[in-house]
Amino acid sequence: MCTAMICQQSSKDTCPGPSYARSSRKSHRLMEQNTATAPQTDFPVQHVGAIRFQASRIIAALILREASSRFGKSAGGYFWSIAEPAAGVLLLSIAFGFLLAKPPIGSSFFLFYTSGVVPLLFFNTLSNALAQSVASNKGLLSYPVVSILEVIVARTLLELMTYSAVFVIITLFVVQVDNIVLHPDLLQVIVALLLTALLGMAVGMANCILFVHFPIWRNIWRILTRPMLIISGVMFTYDRMPESLKEWLWYNPLLQNIGVMRGGLYAVYNDSYVSYTYIIGVCLFIIAVSAAIIRADQGRLIEQ
Repeated sequence: MCTAMICQQSSKDTCPGPSYARSSRKSHRLMEQNTATAPQTDFPVQHVGAIRFQASRIIAALILREASSRFGKSAGGYFWSIAEPAAGVLLLSIAFGFLLAKPPIGSSFFLFYTSGVVPLLFFNTLSNALAQSVASNKGLLSYPVVSILEVIVARTLLELMTYSAVFVIITLFVVQVDNIVLHPDLLQVIVALLLTALLGMAVGMANCILFVHFPIWRNIWRILTRPMLIISGVMFTYDRMPESLKEWLWYNPLLQNIGVMRGGLYAVYNDSYVSYTYIIGVCLFIIAVSAAIIRADQGRLIEQ
């Protein structure tokens, strides 16, 4: 009897009763409901990834289209796109070299001038091209899949590649001709080119909006950029500028970009006046505001 009682007690402890079965079924139903109503995160993630992939493909196609229309389908077209600004810089360097025999820093006026004029030409070319990006691509922008921002990014990347090649070719030529021993900070040189691209992109995007809504701004901007060769420190270093102008010229981001470039080429150059926070902050602020306006007003920008 004791054995039977122990067995009965053991069976009560180990075997689930009706109440346990009901609670188990209820828990199972709740789990099924939670699973059915749980948010599915795979689709949004995949959707965002698909959008990014599509945008990258569009930008790559726009780069190829722009390169083909500007340089032709042969390799010689791209060669001349690099050789033309390179030859122009070298000729100007020779002309100014006769006027200013000794550069403000270093022994080669060619190298000093190159370190200033290439960022200036890069900035002018990129900002002017982006300012005309709507007018020159109206037919392409009529397709819903293509946006103004994608055209801007594609043109920026193309000009960055072009002027990076121009700078490398000119620098190597000057080093060989003037027999210079150069130990550049390559990372800082790359940063200088990227900052110039960022600045050109910011100004170009802003002018893209202003040129459409305020046509007179085109003439005003042309006047404002005339003295850029002087106020950006292409011919002079920042420390040799008049003290009364330094305080105002410091706010010119291109002046600081050229300082970054020369700091990367010359080990003895004092670039302590450069503020990366200021350059990047100004550029990102202009880009963010301009991108928001372009995205919200794309249809009107294309129609006008």
